[in-house]
Amino acid sequence: MPTQIFSLKKFVLYEGFLLGIISTIIVFAIRFELQFLLEDKLPLVFFSINSVILTFRFGARIGFASFAIGSVLSFYSFVPPYNSFGMPDYWHLQYFAIKLLLSILILSIIATIQKMLVGFAEHH
Repeated sequence: MPTQIFSLKKFVLYEGFLLGIISTIIVFAIRFELQFLLEDKLPLVFFSINSVILTFRFGARIGFASFAIGSVLSFYSFVPPYNSFGMPDYWHLQYFAIKLLLSILILSIIATIQKMLVGFAEHH
């Protein structure tokens, strides 16, 4: 019986990573289509929302992995100079750093609350 539970947890983890990658690609496609409208505004917002949803559903590892992939894609594609890892101007760098820290804080809070709820459910 413990082998089945372990393999079920492993399957859910793989399913979560697969859905994380797919949802990150979909979010990138949506943001890319809105590039003409948004230009350099809100580069991380769509990826942050995606990561929050993934953290709620599948846990912190998948949420943070998705956010890391989304951050790199966002920095490369939606922060000037576009399609390069060149140094952006001060305003874009400051905005990106603040949004990055806020998103990491939000994902950490969600993961902590989720662990507390699981611990509470196991004790009652």
